[in-house]
Amino acid sequence: MSQHDAINALPTAGNANHALIRDLLTKRMAYCLDTSEAATSFTAVDPADGTLPLYIIQSGTVFRFDSTDTTTANDGVTCLVTADGKRYKTLNVAFPYAVLSVAVSAEPVSPTIGDAYLLPTGSTGTHWAGNDGKIGIFTARGWVFVVAGIGQQLYNEANDSYYHKNASGTWILGFGTQTLGTGAVFPYNMHGGGGKVRFYIENQTTNTPPVSPPDAVEYIVGPSPTGAWAGQAGKIAREEAGAWAFYAPAAGWRAFDKAQAAEFIYSGSVWQTGGGNMKRVDHYFTTAGAFTFNKDARSVFVDVLVVGGAGGGNSTINVNSTAGGTSSFGSHCSATGGGAANGSGVNTVGASGAGSGGDFNGGGVLGYEAQDSVPSAKTAASFTPTEFGPGPRGGVSVNTNIALGGPGGFSRMNLLSTAIGSSETVTVGAAGGAGSGGVAGQAGFVVVREWILT
Repeated sequence: MSQHDAINALPTAGNANHALIRDLLTKRMAYCLDTSEAATSFTAVDPADGTLPLYIIQSGTVFRFDSTDTTTANDGVTCLVTADGKRYKTLNVAFPYAVLSVAVSAEPVSPTIGDAYLLPTGSTGTHWAGNDGKIGIFTARGWVFVVAGIGQQLYNEANDSYYHKNASGTWILGFGTQTLGTGAVFPYNMHGGGGKVRFYIENQTTNTPPVSPPDAVEYIVGPSPTGAWAGQAGKIAREEAGAWAFYAPAAGWRAFDKAQAAEFIYSGSVWQTGGGNMKRVDHYFTTAGAFTFNKDARSVFVDVLVVGGAGGGNSTINVNSTAGGTSSFGSHCSATGGGAANGSGVNTVGASGAGSGGDFNGGGVLGYEAQDSVPSAKTAASFTPTEFGPGPRGGVSVNTNIALGGPGGFSRMNLLSTAIGSSETVTVGAAGGAGSGGVAGQAGFVVVREWILT
């Protein structure tokens, strides 16, 4: 047995032995190298007596002097070589932060110093066989293997992901089961972003950001935003961790408006109600114009009624009556005007107009009592029309011998929004002119009933 070197170097009586103290400090104290210091710049041997440190510590790893090794290269991981060629080694290799792969099972033929792998089941090779589940690191000394502890995490460069070692000793992709605090995951962090979230907004009219808002409060920014919201009109403003986050909506995003107690859906251009309600909007055309359907509605179909102008009536041949004009709704359906009453003195009813293109067409939407080819003498007061539909009637003569203009035709159809152009031209047939002593017919009209699913 031997005494501690300090006993001889520092006796309790008498003077200290400087040579033994120097030997003690050199040999028995582990020499610490800073992370930035290289072992190759450190001279280990004391020139006075040839002693050298038994251990070197660097980056938390203890390296032990190996007097038998004169060839292993310095790698900074398993072997440190000093400026005077002394070699210090460690058997406890530092656990690596990352590996090149967790799927390579065959030992590489020409590895590079520092290469690290997590060896899968069934690994093969001179050094890898029998080391399944360990981390193999290629060093200047060759392959060394590290056994990871339970809970150890490891980054896999091959697929940019993390693995952990579970309680059963198995390496598992991911971090294990985690419990997230309320509000820990923002919509931005979810797959698909805000499109996978139903927002609960306070209103859509606020333009000035509220002072000291509660966490996670949400608004659809108003049309004239100011302050921190400037330039964010129509976006969703959400308070997150003390700052405003803005979400630019895409078609299909949903938000429940607390102020209106209604669901809204973003159409791609505007926020619109999304309660699934059907509403009807009527458009009456008594003059020519254009119809444009509501492009922001979820679904639109229109019910179109097109009626041609009625022909005029007359009783003499001095001034002939004229036929009614044609009405139409784009190229989808049209109705011709009623014919003029015969101006030859034969005093007959003008021909009915006709409809075309619709689901239901007619040759006159308002008829009259039956007439002989030469009508009996009648007065206006005794003439009673018989309705067959909702359209205009022909002119009626105020004279004893009457001649009636024909009623306008009609066409009616239903159209889905997909069949309607962005703007449909509407024409309205004029009323037939009155002959001498006759009465003018009525003008045609077009009714469009727009059914909108919101």
